[in-house]
Amino acid sequence: MTALGRTNENRREILVVEDNPASLRFLTRILADHGYRVRPATDGPLALQSAAAKAPDLIMLDVKMPDMDGYEVCRRLKSDEKSRRVPVIFISALNDLSEKVKGFQAGGVDYITKPFEAEEILARVKIHLDLKELTEDLAQKVRERTEELQKSEENYRLLIENQTDLVVKVDTEGRFLFVSPSYCRMFGKTEKELLGKTFMPLVHEEDRQATAEAMKGLYRPPYAIYVEQQAMTRDGWRWLAWADTAVLDEDKNVTAIIGVGRDISERKKAEEDKKELESRLRQAMKMEAIGTLAGGIAHDFNNILGAIMGYTELGMMEAPKGSRLEIYLSEVLNATGRAKDLVRQILTFSRQTEQQLRPTQIGLIVKEALKLLRATLPSTIDIRQDVTSTGLVMADPTQIHQVMMNLCTNASHAMEEKGGVLEVGLLDLELDSDFAGRNPDMNPGPYLQLTVSDTGCGMPPEMLRRIFDPFFSTKEKGKGTGLGLSVVHGIVKGHGGTVLAYSEPGKGTSIKVYLPAIERRVAVEAREEKIIPMGTERILFVDDEPVLVDVGRHILETLGYRVTAKNSSREAWELFRSQPDGFDVVITDQTMPNMTGDELAREIIALRPDVPVIICTGFSAKVNEEKAREMGIRAFVMKPLVMREMAETIRKVLDID
Repeated sequence: MTALGRTNENRREILVVEDNPASLRFLTRILADHGYRVRPATDGPLALQSAAAKAPDLIMLDVKMPDMDGYEVCRRLKSDEKSRRVPVIFISALNDLSEKVKGFQAGGVDYITKPFEAEEILARVKIHLDLKELTEDLAQKVRERTEELQKSEENYRLLIENQTDLVVKVDTEGRFLFVSPSYCRMFGKTEKELLGKTFMPLVHEEDRQATAEAMKGLYRPPYAIYVEQQAMTRDGWRWLAWADTAVLDEDKNVTAIIGVGRDISERKKAEEDKKELESRLRQAMKMEAIGTLAGGIAHDFNNILGAIMGYTELGMMEAPKGSRLEIYLSEVLNATGRAKDLVRQILTFSRQTEQQLRPTQIGLIVKEALKLLRATLPSTIDIRQDVTSTGLVMADPTQIHQVMMNLCTNASHAMEEKGGVLEVGLLDLELDSDFAGRNPDMNPGPYLQLTVSDTGCGMPPEMLRRIFDPFFSTKEKGKGTGLGLSVVHGIVKGHGGTVLAYSEPGKGTSIKVYLPAIERRVAVEAREEKIIPMGTERILFVDDEPVLVDVGRHILETLGYRVTAKNSSREAWELFRSQPDGFDVVITDQTMPNMTGDELAREIIALRPDVPVIICTGFSAKVNEEKAREMGIRAFVMKPLVMREMAETIRKVLDID
């Protein structure tokens, strides 16, 4: 096939615009022979109309035509959206350079002068059609890539905008290069306010050094770190966890840092709560152990006190009235009385059982607590008390005791470094409607006001507002649970009262507890000393301590009773079983080996229900007064017993109608 032969390689369409019929036929023939579809037009308006109907793949346009020259036709074609990208080759008999320039300025891509050479025309047509196809392919790829990028950008934008985690990018100086919307929302700032600023001022000052040290890991493999820190957000201090990764250049130099953060405040709180619960469990176990230890100490110590008190009373009965010996023995008896009170305070402090509210004289509890505190506080703290009230409140004595201990202990901690004065006051107060109006939790009426003040370091208002919050503590880590004052607050609220706090830095702190008073007041009984009651009945006295058996027998015999004493509960039971009618009353200790007092009492009552049984104990976790009464035991008394208490208890159970 010759160069001018038909190829059918393509069916691309060419619009040929030529007013010369001979030239039009020539161009049509050679283009058609090479497989092009030719659309002829003899003037400019027809060319524009044809291109508007359907844009061709290429236009060959004569320059000189009547009515409208080729340059004008080209300009109009380029102004139309459909034909703007169609390449235009000008054809003309004019070979003037200025004409060619005009053609290019009008939007043409080439300029062929007559007479035509078929090879030249075909070559130039092919070049411009191939170039157009290549351009269109590139344009399509660009469009597709642009669409992909736009879609990717949209996905990225949606991802970032809806991301709950925090995303930031900072330079090597810590200045923000990018912040996600979630970061802006958390910190209550706009992107404009953050960009260019450093992130470190937002970090808690206690965590800044650790954060700076951790970030050094970004400059060595694996160029990534994990760090937890507190940050000042819109909602206050929050715990944030950051996974940071370094951005490296081709030389592995750090150029920026990308961080992804998450709020872990709830997790940290859960961890702290778990630690606190574990701490409270350990504390409860320690208190349980202390309670067990206190019970054991109370039992043994009360037995010792019982012997001392018993022999002292016997000695006083033998001593001449008014003699030095009687005075000395009287002082010994007073001292053992104080020891007895001290044991009672220890048991009260370690008691874990709940008690019902009952009329309670707060002043007595305050004084007992201060006695206990004097032995534990350093000598640099001076305790001053002004307890003037004898009023009553409906209260749980153990919980009121705990309130006193917590308040005083907290006050002492504020003065442990430099010492100071701990003042405790209790007075009756009538609150008016004005005071109650300023304190919505209170009603007008009679109250007891308990005040515990210290001369310690005090605290600022923002700290004072939080002192009753659970787990809030002003002490160093490990020196307090933050529960002391919150427990006080809970107890007082549970008693229908209110707690108010006053403090100034450098001027100490004062805590005032208001508890509603009840109308009845403690009546001070002025009575004459009664004669110690005596008797002649037969008594079985049982205690596993030989010294208490001896002193008990002597005291009871002094009171006129006929006494059989045993230091074995088994022996006592065998004796009673053999002589059930041989005794009028049984007095037994509770804590004994082989057979406890309640077990002995159960056997005796089963055998002879009418015989009164008295149980004595220094401490018992097994039996209390209520359980003893349910068993049929007539009296349940705490050791050590003085002679008068023992004599009155015996007559009480024997003289019942």
